Amino acid sequence: MDNNKDFRSDDHYVSQGYLKRWESSHKKVYVYRTLVSHQNVKKWKEQSIKGIAYHKHLYTQLLSGIQSDEIERWFNQGYETPAENSILKAISDQRLTNTDWKLLVNFLAVHDVRTPLRLIEHLRRAENQLPVIMNDILASLEEKLRRKDNATSENSTSNNKIECLFPLAVSIDKNKDKDYARIKVETTPGRSTWIFTIKHLLKNTARILHKNKWTIMKPAKGMHWPTSDNPVVRLNYYSPGNYDFRGGWYNPGSELLFPLGPNHIMYAQVGKRPPKRGTRFSESKTKLIRRLITENAHRYIISNYVDQMLERYRPRIVSCDQYNSEIAQWKKWHEVQSKIESKYFVDWNDN
Repeated sequence: MDNNKDFRSDDHYVSQGYLKRWESSHKKVYVYRTLVSHQNVKKWKEQSIKGIAYHKHLYTQLLSGIQSDEIERWFNQGYETPAENSILKAISDQRLTNTDWKLLVNFLAVHDVRTPLRLIEHLRRAENQLPVIMNDILASLEEKLRRKDNATSENSTSNNKIECLFPLAVSIDKNKDKDYARIKVETTPGRSTWIFTIKHLLKNTARILHKNKWTIMKPAKGMHWPTSDNPVVRLNYYSPGNYDFRGGWYNPGSELLFPLGPNHIMYAQVGKRPPKRGTRFSESKTKLIRRLITENAHRYIISNYVDQMLERYRPRIVSCDQYNSEIAQWKKWHEVQSKIESKYFVDWNDN
């Protein structure tokens, strides 16, 4: 419940345990913001790890009037904590077991799907995605109606298990005179549709990530990897200067990169065998990947030192209006999403 002193409302979309690999001093990292309110904002600022890459109630859901932090706890207990030792082994150049690789890949997956940039992408795609999901749900409801013809009363609202997972209002108008029922469904894209998608990706689709051949690469000597608030790079590289970040988890040729620390990066190219673990990228490839990590960022670029070269790759946006608009939207996030959820999850329960 929301009055629980252990309730987690500061939802870190990049885990603190991950960011500590870039410590510049005790529990701090250097941060370069891609959007600032005015020109006088310092380009690099050393900040507390606890105070960055989070939003209040990003994953909180309002279920039957009770705030739930189940998703944040699931991320921590199911993905972050189990991977801690494997990450330490990876950045210490120790031997990795099959279990270590499984935990590392799962850790990559959760950091790919839960960032604000992925939320923005989800909302943009919702117009095309949600009708497909709703059609699948309608098909399952139709089958249930065929099996339980008298289980639903006229003009009733269904709140079965599938609606608990997806914010869907289902009205069933059963015609007394004819052998059919009219089903009306309604949903609203937002936090709960996004969380539904995250759960589906992590519990089902992420399995394909384990089919890739993974390795851990190093930068050229004297160079280091930064990271960001969107740390998993999904690259489609066609030719110099011609690439995009719409690569797939199992699309042939797509390259997947995930920095584990300033000197180690997880790497796979779908459909190809990787270089030997510990191989260093050339200086030119290291520069390119550093650029890619920087360009793939959303609002934070993170390093263990003031890395001025990254400023050239990603000149920051200076806009008081845009900055304040984003701040205002996040301040309203929980209130707006809770109103939506109060409509769909009135009779939610775990059973």
